[in-house]
Amino acid sequence: MGNLKENLRLLKEEYEKRYLLSLQGKHYPKKIVDKIKESYKIIILTGVIFLFSVLILVGGIAYTTSPSFCKTCHVMKPYFDDWSTSTHAEIGCVTCHFKPGFWEMVVQRVATTKNIILYFVTGKGQIGTSKPLNEICLQCHIAEKRVSTAGDLIIPHPLHVKLQGVLCIKCHTNLVHHRPKGVKASLVPMETCYECHDGKKATNKCDACHTEKAYPASHKAADWFKVHGARSKTENCARCHAWRPDWCAQCHQKKPPSHVGRWRTNHKFKVSPDRKNCLACHQVAFCVRCHGIMP
Repeated sequence: MGNLKENLRLLKEEYEKRYLLSLQGKHYPKKIVDKIKESYKIIILTGVIFLFSVLILVGGIAYTTSPSFCKTCHVMKPYFDDWSTSTHAEIGCVTCHFKPGFWEMVVQRVATTKNIILYFVTGKGQIGTSKPLNEICLQCHIAEKRVSTAGDLIIPHPLHVKLQGVLCIKCHTNLVHHRPKGVKASLVPMETCYECHDGKKATNKCDACHTEKAYPASHKAADWFKVHGARSKTENCARCHAWRPDWCAQCHQKKPPSHVGRWRTNHKFKVSPDRKNCLACHQVAFCVRCHGIMP
């Protein structure tokens, strides 16, 4: 306890001594002053270097994550052109292609840099960034929609996104990139729906998704496949089937199961008296090419 009191006394005397010297205009020894000045210089220089490094780092990250930087690579130019004329033109690339969070951005930047180097060294791999995940889309959009903004579609987003875990880009593949020329916001093509709604993975009934296009009663008739060609002249097939220009061709460009083996020799036994089963696909001239006349 005595030593502590003695140390406090000495410290108080030293403080009073320095205070009196400062009042008299006297200074510390030159060596001490020089050391203090040198320390200040080192601190200031270190601060400037640190600040300059931060500015370069932040500026570099900001530039290399901007669309302007992406388009400097000729490989990415078509993607940039699609983006610049899309409904997402005000949203930067990394907003959709990078997961939220600073460290996620760092990880993505490292991965992207590696991909770029591998692409230019080996000519293989993906130069771009990862595809958008649902958690990224849901930062701006909601998954509660149940109807489309246009047409007669029923689209239960909660069922697809939340329960089934379907990726948003599974359906919205051409929302930003790969859009038809001149189209700003492309609708989901029906071919995409049929990737799941094929009658096996998911129902393919018309009224499951459409409010105004129920499966026609005529299509349920037993002879529909025989008479649908003639009925196409009086019914509006395009009302439901216009979404696919080759709707008819997908069947009519294929040979029927009967037209195999020795069909050319034996087809005379399958021809109906009125020739209707042949004329469903063939014109009279088709028969005349071989027979010379209509048999």
